[in-house]
Amino acid sequence: MVIASTLINWGALGEAFLYAAIFAIGVVVVMSSGIHLYSCSEGRVGAQKVVNLAGAIVALLIVLAVVGLSIYELTVK
Repeated sequence: MVIASTLINWGALGEAFLYAAIFAIGVVVVMSSGIHLYSCSEGRVGAQKVVNLAGAIVALLIVLAVVGLSIYELTVK
């Protein structure tokens, strides 16, 4: 009889799940912040609009970098 604890490294699995959950929550928070900044820029003029749009672009670039790095890490290993 084979016990699951001998086949599965539960510590490593739990660590991978924790990292995945943290990254997923981070991506959701950053992307939703970018969407909020973009939607707030609609009624603004001047410097306020530029700052909101710049924040939205930075948030989008962060999300794209995280997704690109994740795909790279998955294909290399």
